Amino acid sequence: MLVEINYFISDPRIFDYTEWNQFQPIRLTFLLRLFIFAIVQLFLSVSVTATTNIFELGKRHFQTVGNAEQKLNNNNDTITEIINDNQGFLWIGTFNGLVRYDGYQFVTYTYDAQNPETIGGNFIRSLWVAKDDKIWIGTMSGGLSVFNPDTEKFTRYTHDKDNPNSISHNRIEAVVGDNKGGIWIGTNDGLDFLNTKTNQITHYRTDSEHTKGLNDNHIRALLIDHQNSLWVGTWNGVNRLKNNAQFFESIHSDKHQKATLAGKIISFFFEDSQHKLWIGTARSGAAWIDNNNQLRLIPADTSRKDRLPHPWVDGIIQPNPDEIWMATYGGGIAVININNGKVIENIRHDPSVNSSINLDSLGAIWQDPSGIVWVGTWGDGLNKLNPASDAIRTFKNS
Repeated sequence: MLVEINYFISDPRIFDYTEWNQFQPIRLTFLLRLFIFAIVQLFLSVSVTATTNIFELGKRHFQTVGNAEQKLNNNNDTITEIINDNQGFLWIGTFNGLVRYDGYQFVTYTYDAQNPETIGGNFIRSLWVAKDDKIWIGTMSGGLSVFNPDTEKFTRYTHDKDNPNSISHNRIEAVVGDNKGGIWIGTNDGLDFLNTKTNQITHYRTDSEHTKGLNDNHIRALLIDHQNSLWVGTWNGVNRLKNNAQFFESIHSDKHQKATLAGKIISFFFEDSQHKLWIGTARSGAAWIDNNNQLRLIPADTSRKDRLPHPWVDGIIQPNPDEIWMATYGGGIAVININNGKVIENIRHDPSVNSSINLDSLGAIWQDPSGIVWVGTWGDGLNKLNPASDAIRTFKNS
């Protein structure tokens, strides 16, 4: 309330000293009025300096996508992945199928055991869009599926223990394509590479010494960076395969190092505009690798505002040049200073504010080419935020 009063007095359009003076029983002298004016301005300068910017006190205005009849129904309102295709459609991975959103309507694609041209499974774990607009989909137990938008049909890739040219496992946690048309597939039993021209699959696995192969066969995250190096997140840290290299190298995943990713389940990779790598984990907070190849950990600690509010990170974006946003499984969105890795804000669900995010448990976060931020919750549908209208803030009277 103090800030509102200060703003009222300092705005000459609202408070007119001349009109105010005309209503005084005793006319103030010029010096007395000058003295009052100086005191008021001094008070304002001190109060503005000592208090938080009023803009920062408000809550960002999130919208729930879809109305009560049309929005994601109770069977697929748990969101695990979000991505855009080249036509502008939003693709949403859920517990109960793949959803396409055109800005007006939702279309859901689900598994049909009687139709081999449907998606291989309903529990979506990963999405990747190729240049030809085909959607590559990793499922929890139904293998890998590819959606052809021209035919509206799916092609399935599943594990066959009798076929060495099949994928290694039917649980697919990550998919990413290279610039040569190849597809990297992160499975629960190793890393696969699919040559889409020959349809041949090459398998990569851990070795006993972890010197040339992967440090673990449980693959959870994949990224191809600006130098075309492949980053692989496992249950035991990070590997990297440099462009045209023959062997994987372990990156900051030596258990003997003080700052290490060894033993951590890597859940997400993100490369920012400065080419720094940001890393989300399951149950162990986050980290980033700076431009000097130094690993910097971001632990979770609910007692400190500069730490993550939850140890599980399921998505990372860069909505502006100065910030990294991390979607957590129970702590909302952590806003991080891109230069020092400190948490500077925590965006949470507030039951008393309709325009807050629907839940603190988040499964995905995505920023589309127009700048709109999409937030997938773990049980209460989809939110969106338009940073262009971020000046719209909600203030709560407490």
